[in-house]
Amino acid sequence: PELAYLFKHIVTQEVTYESLSFDMRARLHEQLAQYLEQVVAPTRLSLLDLLAFHYGRSHNADKQREYYRKAGEAAQSAFANDVAVDYYTRLLTLIPESEQIGILLKRGAVFELMGNWEDAQANYTRALTLAEQAYLPAQIAQSQQALGVICRWRGEYDRAMTWLEKARQTWETLGEQSEYIQTRVQIGIIYWRQGNFSQARAVLDESLAHARANHDLRGMAFAINNLANVAWRQGDHEAAQKYHEENLTLRRQLGGKRGIAVALNNVGAIAHEQGNHAKAMQLYQESLALAREMGDKQGISLSLDNMGMVAQEQGDHATARALFQESLVLAWELGDKPGILSCLSNLGIIAQERGDFLEAHLLNEQALEMAREIDDKFSTRMILHNLGYIAFEQADYPTAHTMFQQSLALSVEIEDKRGLAHSLLGLAGVTARQHAYAHAAQLLAAAEALRQSIHQAWESLQRRIYDETLAQLNTQLDTSFSTHWNEGQQMSLEDILPLALAPLEK
Repeated sequence: PELAYLFKHIVTQEVTYESLSFDMRARLHEQLAQYLEQVVAPTRLSLLDLLAFHYGRSHNADKQREYYRKAGEAAQSAFANDVAVDYYTRLLTLIPESEQIGILLKRGAVFELMGNWEDAQANYTRALTLAEQAYLPAQIAQSQQALGVICRWRGEYDRAMTWLEKARQTWETLGEQSEYIQTRVQIGIIYWRQGNFSQARAVLDESLAHARANHDLRGMAFAINNLANVAWRQGDHEAAQKYHEENLTLRRQLGGKRGIAVALNNVGAIAHEQGNHAKAMQLYQESLALAREMGDKQGISLSLDNMGMVAQEQGDHATARALFQESLVLAWELGDKPGILSCLSNLGIIAQERGDFLEAHLLNEQALEMAREIDDKFSTRMILHNLGYIAFEQADYPTAHTMFQQSLALSVEIEDKRGLAHSLLGLAGVTARQHAYAHAAQLLAAAEALRQSIHQAWESLQRRIYDETLAQLNTQLDTSFSTHWNEGQQMSLEDILPLALAPLEK
């Protein structure tokens, strides 16, 4: 107690403290740190921070290494990201290269969460170099896997696949099942991002089977989450909802905030697609709160984008636009190409709904270029669909017809039922405006049957076009409407495609 009092007295008297020699200060800092170690259990971040502070001003390098590491890990766990980076940076100057690999990977993970992907990549690259020099296979694979994930975040799917395949092979050789599963799921994510849903499903099903066999809850949750994403993108909302709810249960059981935040966003997306806007907004806001708490810049951007889509569906275009713009700024800062193109496309929808077709067209063209650049077929399909509606609203029916047909062809290729329904609706609208009423009725009926089969609500713009087209067809076809409608509802995909892909009647 006397020592604690003495030190407190000294450090509060700036003149007295400054008059001490550096050696005396160092010894006093070390003595106080030793005293604190004896009387308290230094497990909380605040105490670890205090010990790191005092040992950091001592000559005891061993204790500096110990507490910089402990304080850095505690700060990382508490999402005190800047603090964690600071401690890891100090620690790296005190340890040999052979011990730096793990710390570089930890510091890289903090940078990744913060959205500083350049620094994250630099840390992972340095870790890989050191691991290769020391021939440490597990740490080589860790570094390769981390680099693959960074490339995936950016939409650099070919580079990501190269890194992840290297890591997968090493994990398989080492018999590290948990890491093997994580890497395989990352590979599955790339497949579904590019619209290769059959390959994605095969990889993710295999990963889930491995995880279940090994009682690996983390691996199970990761695989289930992405099986849900595949099901959702293919229009199987019932399966997607089941998977997403199972994933949220597992994530709550595991307790990781980042996993819970992602799961909340995904369950929110299901509610949004089902037209339950209040529930969707609540879930997105919960996810956003967690992302802000963690300093997860990409999670913040994603939640804002999703919230913007709900506001847009509710007709609150000012709020929607503000949310999309805030999300876009973050996505640009990150270099998150999938996030950027999503925001551009959504801003294009807002511009279209307020009648600014030129801005809507330019925004969607930017998004389309980026989607094609990263070979994202699902997003390409959606943006072509948006461009079709922009042309449709301007009565440019030949262009609209071309866009909808291209969107339809991609939907068939990637087995996207929702995309099929959207494209058939657009084609029905165009065909009706070109006075081919019987064919239009069949296309509209097929679109509605498909929509009902996947339990999806039409979005606001689609609902308006559906209602207008339905009213037009009822008027023009009169008593024959029900005949053509019933024909369309009973048509298989193989039956409807030749009609949908036929040249536009003029």
